[in-house]
Amino acid sequence: MTLRSPSVSVVVPGSHLMPALLGSRDVHLRSIEAAFPETDIHVRGNEVSLAGPGAEEVGRLLEDLVVLLQKGELIDDAILRRSIDMIRADE
Repeated sequence: MTLRSPSVSVVVPGSHLMPALLGSRDVHLRSIEAAFPETDIHVRGNEVSLAGPGAEEVGRLLEDLVVLLQKGELIDDAILRRSIDMIRADE
């Protein structure tokens, strides 16, 4: 029996949100990759493909961050860390 790791796709509504979501020079993306090293994250346009054991968690994280951006919030390191901690704690 082969277990398949979860696969998730997150489509960000509007490519204008992508720079703020990924961060300057993809710094937020690298932080998310470091926080969830078991998850493969691939970005193409406004779609983020996730695969691996943490795919569902990272998907929820990205969706939460998109909601913040749509409300006009800016994502900084503190907000990103707090969001990662909340997802890990299933809050």
